[in-house]
Amino acid sequence: MRRRQRLVVVTGAVALLATGAGEAVGQPQDPPSAITVTGAEQSATAENHQVTLITGDRVRVTYAADGQASVAVVPVSTDPGELLKVTEGDDVYVLPQSVAPLISAGTVDRRLFNVTELIEQGYDDARSATIPVIVRYQDAGTARRAAPAPGATVSRSLESINGAAMSADKGETAAFWRAVNPRLGAANARSAGGIQKIWLDTKATVSLDVSVPAIGAPSAWAKGLDGTGVTVAVLDTGIDANHPDLVGQVVETKSFVPGEEVADGHGHGTHVASTIAGTGAGSDGRYRGVAPGADLIVGKVLGDNGSGGQSGIIDGMEWAAAAGAKVISMSLGSPGGDGSDALSLAVNEISADSGVLFTIAAGNDGRFGRSTLGSPGVADSALTVGAVTADNTVTDFSSRGPRLGNGAVKPELTAPGAAIAAARASGTSMGTPVDDLYTKASGTSMATPHVAGAAAILAQQHPDWTADQLKQYLVSSATPNDTNDAFEQGSGRVDLARATSQHVGGTGTLSYGTVPWDERTGSVSQDVTYTNSGDAPVDLELSVRPSAGTAADVFGPETDRITVPAKGSVTVPVLLNRAKVAPPGTETVPVSALLSARATEGDVVVTTALGAVGDIKRHKLTVNLIGRDGEPMYYRPDGTGHADVYVMGLTVAPQVGLTAVADPSGSVTYDLPEGKYGIVAGFGESDIVSGRKWDSTTAADHVDLTKDLAVTFDARKGTPVTMRTDKPTQADLVRPGFVVNGENGWRYGFETGSGQQTANYAIPSTRPIPGMNAYTGWRMTAPAVRVSVLGARDLDVAPVYFGGYAGSKRLAGTRVLDVVDAGDGSVEAFRSVTARNRIALVRRGETVSPSQATVNAAEAGAAAIMIYNDRPGDWGHNVYGDQLAIPGMTLTGEEGAALAARAAGRGATLRVVGVASSPYAYELVMNDGDSIPADHAYVVRDRELARVVNDYHGPANARDHLFTAGQVRFLRASGQVTAYGIVTRLQVPSSRTEYVTADASTNQSVMLDWASQNGGITRYQRGSVTHERWNGSVVRGAVPDNTSYLPNRTGDQIVIYTSGMLDSGANRDHGQRALQGGDRVSTTVWADGQLLGTAPDSSFALDGVPEREVEYRFTQTYQRALPNWLISPRVDTTWTVRSARPAEGTTDVLPVLSIDYDVPVDRTNAVPERSRTTVGLGLRYPVGNPGARPESVRAWVSFDDGVTWRTVPVRGGRDGYTATVSNPDLGATNGFATLRVAATDVDGNAIDQTVTRAYRVKERGH
Repeated sequence: MRRRQRLVVVTGAVALLATGAGEAVGQPQDPPSAITVTGAEQSATAENHQVTLITGDRVRVTYAADGQASVAVVPVSTDPGELLKVTEGDDVYVLPQSVAPLISAGTVDRRLFNVTELIEQGYDDARSATIPVIVRYQDAGTARRAAPAPGATVSRSLESINGAAMSADKGETAAFWRAVNPRLGAANARSAGGIQKIWLDTKATVSLDVSVPAIGAPSAWAKGLDGTGVTVAVLDTGIDANHPDLVGQVVETKSFVPGEEVADGHGHGTHVASTIAGTGAGSDGRYRGVAPGADLIVGKVLGDNGSGGQSGIIDGMEWAAAAGAKVISMSLGSPGGDGSDALSLAVNEISADSGVLFTIAAGNDGRFGRSTLGSPGVADSALTVGAVTADNTVTDFSSRGPRLGNGAVKPELTAPGAAIAAARASGTSMGTPVDDLYTKASGTSMATPHVAGAAAILAQQHPDWTADQLKQYLVSSATPNDTNDAFEQGSGRVDLARATSQHVGGTGTLSYGTVPWDERTGSVSQDVTYTNSGDAPVDLELSVRPSAGTAADVFGPETDRITVPAKGSVTVPVLLNRAKVAPPGTETVPVSALLSARATEGDVVVTTALGAVGDIKRHKLTVNLIGRDGEPMYYRPDGTGHADVYVMGLTVAPQVGLTAVADPSGSVTYDLPEGKYGIVAGFGESDIVSGRKWDSTTAADHVDLTKDLAVTFDARKGTPVTMRTDKPTQADLVRPGFVVNGENGWRYGFETGSGQQTANYAIPSTRPIPGMNAYTGWRMTAPAVRVSVLGARDLDVAPVYFGGYAGSKRLAGTRVLDVVDAGDGSVEAFRSVTARNRIALVRRGETVSPSQATVNAAEAGAAAIMIYNDRPGDWGHNVYGDQLAIPGMTLTGEEGAALAARAAGRGATLRVVGVASSPYAYELVMNDGDSIPADHAYVVRDRELARVVNDYHGPANARDHLFTAGQVRFLRASGQVTAYGIVTRLQVPSSRTEYVTADASTNQSVMLDWASQNGGITRYQRGSVTHERWNGSVVRGAVPDNTSYLPNRTGDQIVIYTSGMLDSGANRDHGQRALQGGDRVSTTVWADGQLLGTAPDSSFALDGVPEREVEYRFTQTYQRALPNWLISPRVDTTWTVRSARPAEGTTDVLPVLSIDYDVPVDRTNAVPERSRTTVGLGLRYPVGNPGARPESVRAWVSFDDGVTWRTVPVRGGRDGYTATVSNPDLGATNGFATLRVAATDVDGNAIDQTVTRAYRVKERGH
């Protein structure tokens, strides 16, 4: 499913309208002032997001309108062939192979490589310049001594977890990762610098969904209990301390949100705080809080947008505990787990160290079923609170247990959480306002402060009680309902009247954990303890009420009658009869009950929630990997092997995912539910002598796991994967992959890759995998460099250019060059040899980096450098930074040693044939279906393919310099929704012919300074020839043709979608998000001449538009400031559209005009001086709008950026127009032509567009 984000709401005049500004005098009955402007669904043809990973690798994700995703990767930390790309449902993961063992060992949080989640968290590059992480050190001493890692700043010390919060600068993430990168090769991998764990600092949010008398507070008040003397901390969005209900209630505040004061700009924190301790002064006591006598301390840990980083929340928790809080209320959470996350660990540690009680919201994901609790509510020591309605029924939104992992009973109790009225912070609109002072809201956020207030009252009554005593007493005195089970309500709704009146309490919950499917015999017991604080003994009768679906005799106390002595306690074993847990099926079976202990005399009732989870059938699945050398394959410490296994549940819930095999046995064993599974593996090994040649093997199998099974993938059984084309080629990228659609509706994807130095193999499948398509993709180009050693036919040398995004300068044509051995490449080594106009041969060493060796070679006048490896692993791709001054290549250890020996003897002379920019490329994908075949020797002929002729335009910064752009083609295998591609450098301006697999879903992106043009997804027919032009003049604002996001009107809403930077082809779209800070866009909106507002984006919605026809006008200014973006640095467009309400139930596509320009520029986007240029002007309406007859088309040109203008004659008619521009001498220009075109149709729709520096003017003959 496509993930969309709301655009920013328009600000300015509309802000007043949205708050209820009255009608202007003299306006019609339905004036434009009644229109409100809001965000529109993002946007045009695509959403573009760029994400820098913590390893420094960069990922760009483009979501098309139909949900298909294109994921482009720029490798920085690793070779393109050492990236793993994984799709799990909607989530996209991109990670270097070296990280996989760290994730499997639990050292590194896999969410750091979940590109989808990073975008959703707001950590994409457009919105965050840093990557926030939480690190946990091995011990407190290490944490105190730890220095900030390079490229990062420490924002907080988190003593409760021996940790710290850091922000890694995205410009220095590679350095940061090198500093903290955990050592490999051990199952219990620990990172350098004593770092034990690295988490993504994810954001928690308020626990809102889309009272006080009910919990017995008035009864407590009647006893003189109102929380006096007890300090309660509220960690939330801040507080409106001037609200009448909160004046004098707050004794201390602190903000943990950078750049924001404690004042509540959201409203959630004020609502929560007043539920705890509001005086009700603004409502004559009607909306009085639970514990109005309590003192409040308020930590702002969530911003005015309702979210905040986990590190800030932990910091706030530590502050609140140190400030003396007895109770800490947290109506917030993030998607939960098993309690091993940083927030949950902090709750447990702070509780143990300070004795504070945390009351935490369960979350609002109950509609998604069981085990939906949020973090930190899943923490062991948290008092987790669910929400109930006025009649004590658990709301549908309240998150349910059991807790993931061990099946614990949570939430422990509930409180009112539906339509709760409490204080409204000034200037906020959260919830449903009651009046200026109060608002109603729903959620476990609203339930939690009821319990925090109740805890304060109980702490006032029993000042010597510990946090656990308060927790157990509140839970065991709760009032349950008869319709919800213990995993939904715990022991029931908090009952303050009972908690403050009865002297007997007990254990609140008993969690028996998971009952294995093959251990459904016998009984196990846990103890419930009843404590009597009164002066007289109490007789209790014990009974069990099982929840629906739980057998009557699953739970039972060993005795049904006890006497609890005065000031004493009694412990009763409660048995779980495992034999009575439902037989294992295809799902886990939660069983629960409520144990009630009722006094034989009086109104004492003590309730304990009981729960266990009957596990489904499970079996062991062992996967064994054997390399081509016959040895076990795993992530070898010396870097000569890697092994990844991906297990996919086909008939059961998604299981396991990616596992890095770290055990030297080459085996990994899973404990899995019974069912059908697909298993794929990617593993490989390098030649320890050559240090660069790799063998890479892929494999797949299918098992029906009804018993313990073992699967072995033996690389020696693999067959070569090869591709032969009509033209000579090298395989720049080979990408074996799998797409699997499980019977359970889950979609999986797994793709590896390799470069030209890797030999690829695949192990034929023994069984097909239902729903799978195994595929192999190729990107092949003309051989970049071919070398022969003159006079030494037996000496083969196959150099490979340096990789990385900057790449290497290339040799062109045929040259004969001598080789000089330059040792380790140091300055001293070059001083001892003559390198000018020769190839410098350098041995990789510890003291001189490849980049520095290349710089030294260039300064010595070398024509090129070849560096040979002395260890495993290809480092050539790690030569980064600006493009190096001379061509740089790598050799294997064997090749380099042999060439060095030849040079030291008779001398070595090389004949080098180079291709600077390949004139052709093959983009291919082969689908193998549900199994891997035995034969992988593929042959394709040009006539079977589609031909795409691409002209790539770009700047001519200097006569002898070719600027390098980025290019990637996405080619989807059958069934693949998310396509992956590696961004490669492309020399521009240039032309290249691509031979593309026919009928495959494909699209292409071209990037200039990271400003991308994205082609629409299409399928080329066999034998077809398509011409495309990229980044060609004129780049301007328009509505793309290849989009389903069209400007439209339905009822009283208008939605406008445009693209700010569309190039000369109508089917390409920049997208709407600013890239690398280089783009700025502003759109101003009018209706019938009245200003409505201004938005920092190019798409927006108008709500409440009149039924009558109104003239809408919106002016957009799009600016791009990037060093190599020479044309269209600014585009100003004014659109005029007339619209009336369409027929009921229909949608009109609005007549938003676009101008399609056709300028005969060369590939540098230039025309000669002193020339007449005929500019084609096409007027186009969005697809689905028939348009109208043009009324006028006018044009102007300026050669000084709009200071002076000349009228341009326009000719033509409805089928098209031409404007003839007379270009003057270059000296009479600033080197560019700025165009302005204005067009109107007979219906009054219009466009007026000025494109600054639409094209270049160049000297004749150049």
